[in-house]
Amino acid sequence: MKKILSLIIALFMLTSLFSACGGGDEEKVTPQNEQKKPAPEVPAKPTPEVPAEPDPETPAEPAPEEEVKITPAALQHTLSADSGIAVLLRDNGTAVATGDNRFGECGVEAWTGITAIACGRFHTVGLKSDGTVVATGETSDNRCDVAAWEGITAISAGSYHTVGLKNDGTVVACGWNEAGRCDVETWENTVAVSAGLYHTAGLRKDGTVLATGDNSYDQCSTAEWKNIVAISAGAFHTVGLCDNGTVVTAGKLTEIEYNTDDWTDITAVAAGYNFTIGLKSDGTVVATGDNVVGQCNVSEWTDIAAIAAGYDFAIGLKRDGTTVTTEKAAETMDFSAMKTR
Repeated sequence: MKKILSLIIALFMLTSLFSACGGGDEEKVTPQNEQKKPAPEVPAKPTPEVPAEPDPETPAEPAPEEEVKITPAALQHTLSADSGIAVLLRDNGTAVATGDNRFGECGVEAWTGITAIACGRFHTVGLKSDGTVVATGETSDNRCDVAAWEGITAISAGSYHTVGLKNDGTVVACGWNEAGRCDVETWENTVAVSAGLYHTAGLRKDGTVLATGDNSYDQCSTAEWKNIVAISAGAFHTVGLCDNGTVVTAGKLTEIEYNTDDWTDITAVAAGYNFTIGLKSDGTVVATGDNVVGQCNVSEWTDIAAIAAGYDFAIGLKRDGTTVTTEKAAETMDFSAMKTR
């Protein structure tokens, strides 16, 4: 019994000694030897992009210039009329003319590659697709001196002069310069031109209108006009089409002659010697002014795509490519070949 008790005491003491010496596989963790857990990674905040400083040596792009949209009838360049003559541009780039041919002003049958036509008194001009211009008819006053013109985008023929619009917005002119009707060399930013009897009008990019030449009847008094999209110069008056479809006039004004105050929905205008006609959006035509020989009798016209006013007659191009005209021209001129196709 004493042996058993002694053995138990010995085992107890051995166990205590083992524990005190750190025996066993488990390591005692203390604050000194504990490994700290790594802190979770926090994603870095993106650095906001700072816009680059503008280069002071690089000029800022200018804001686009506001301009009036030019919206005359698309086919106005295909039809022209003056004193006893009418000219039509065909779909294939050729031209046909009828009327007085005393100076060869109707001699356009050999022309090709034509994109616009215009006729004055005793002469006719044609704009070619390469920007050059051809002319036929009276040459004594240099109205046909267009052979050197280049970069032309539009043309107009007055009674004694010819005007051309260049692709840079400048204007050239030739012919009899009585009263300064050809003084257009300083014009800029021009988008349309019209040559009258003794004056010339030019439509600018901003919708204003310039005019030069004889102003005896205030036909050049267009300085106050705004928002104009098309122009036409007659004998003693000038007509402007506004962007809202109304029409303004300057010149020899009377209640009978040029009263366009009630015109609306107009898409093109044409000024004759002493009368004015307007093409409406529905293809009908209105007229005002001198009607001694029926030049204003257009109220029954329909399906019209372009108009022109001569000395004492009006002509309209129908949408089917045929033409109509007023009484005097129908009696004195042959329109049977005046078709676009």
